[in-house]
Amino acid sequence: MGQRLRLGEIYNKVCSALGWQPRRLIMETLKELDNAVRSSDGEAVLVRAPTGYGKSTISLTLYVAIKQFGRTDLGFRVIHVLPMRSIGDKMEIDMRGRIEALIDRGFDKLSPNDLGLQHMGSPGSPYLARRFVITTGDTLISSLYKVPPVEIRKIFLYNISHYEIPRGFIYSSVVVFDEFHLYPRPYLWSASNSEQGDKALTSMLAAVKAILDSGSPVVIATATLPKPVLDALNSVQGLRGRIVEIPGSSDNPVSRDVRVYLESVRDRDTMIAVIAEKALELSSKGSVLVVLNTVESAARVYSNIKDLLKAQGSVDSVDLMLIHGRIVERDRKSIVEKLSRVSANNQPVGRILVSTQVLEAGVDVSFNYLLTEIAPPESIIQRLGRVARYGGYGEAYIYIIAGASDPVPIYPAEILEEVVKELEAIAKSSGGALSHRDVEGLLRIYDRIENPNIIMRDYGRALDAIDRSM
Repeated sequence: MGQRLRLGEIYNKVCSALGWQPRRLIMETLKELDNAVRSSDGEAVLVRAPTGYGKSTISLTLYVAIKQFGRTDLGFRVIHVLPMRSIGDKMEIDMRGRIEALIDRGFDKLSPNDLGLQHMGSPGSPYLARRFVITTGDTLISSLYKVPPVEIRKIFLYNISHYEIPRGFIYSSVVVFDEFHLYPRPYLWSASNSEQGDKALTSMLAAVKAILDSGSPVVIATATLPKPVLDALNSVQGLRGRIVEIPGSSDNPVSRDVRVYLESVRDRDTMIAVIAEKALELSSKGSVLVVLNTVESAARVYSNIKDLLKAQGSVDSVDLMLIHGRIVERDRKSIVEKLSRVSANNQPVGRILVSTQVLEAGVDVSFNYLLTEIAPPESIIQRLGRVARYGGYGEAYIYIIAGASDPVPIYPAEILEEVVKELEAIAKSSGGALSHRDVEGLLRIYDRIENPNIIMRDYGRALDAIDRSM
């Protein structure tokens, strides 16, 4: 060990040690990254692969390459960037176990202490200094803009900060932007939101360019992206021609049969009551995931189910859990760990998880049934990805509040109206229930928006801010 190996060879060694079957798209991504590093052209490798494909294995391989095989031409550490804390919590658990397994199989230069999870609730690597850092997009952006979260108190009290330390570690790393499809908020591109813009997306675009300009390698991993985002990636100033895209399809696609049903309800109160009763009914046959668009709605559904169980005198008959972004960090991690301990394909019969958008991606779990309210296309697609994830039969129920009676319009009405029209048209043509494949075509709603001006406008502003802070 220790000789200079290509990334594909290192990936094969990792797969062999962990008993995995190498995946074609991972091999192609690593090959392209090797080419980009060797040519020093500052290219970003963009890989599109299905959810559950194992894209995080790219970062594990890069860490092993740097630490075990001396591939410091890649950088001195790996920074894996995720859009949500809940995804990072699950990934840290998985990666720690895999690093320990590799050490047991002879990878003697690795260490569990190299791994650090850094976000608001986990100070595992405050300056992004560990050799394998898992962090969130907001932490990375803050560090690039000379406002590292760990130094905020000093900035406000004394107007000083050790901001160059995390920036130096970023610019000497190979950076993997995972789950990139969760940054764009295409529903913000509508005319009614033109002033608000899509700040998360444009900030990440500016970060990608800043890191590329420093000479550091970049990988962008995503499941799917609306056409305007792909256009923006290929046309933003200085990024044209740097994207090497590997269009993806699963090597071994699982056989999923997910039936999707549209349910119309009168108002939000009715929807909450109906969902609670339906979740309890379905829990006797399998596991149920309930996803609402707001914390308030999720908490109400959870309370309604608890009340129904008390009324039936069967509180212990159901494993009921609630997860959202406002619960205590300790409780949220406990729930994620409990979900992760399931070895079977689906969560156990009798388990009901009530959630908000925090479970839309990254947490590798599967349920038999999904109950969700209407949401933008990308959210509906992500939620459906949690049903029969590893194959088999599943059912999903999408609840639509009739008319304009919804008092919680967190998404633009015109976007949701387009989603409803598309779903109803598909259901009518198919004679009833939809399949998950029908729903995956919803992203074409955004294809009618060609390079929205707000993306380029806000990208320019974000890039100027980074330039001024150099």
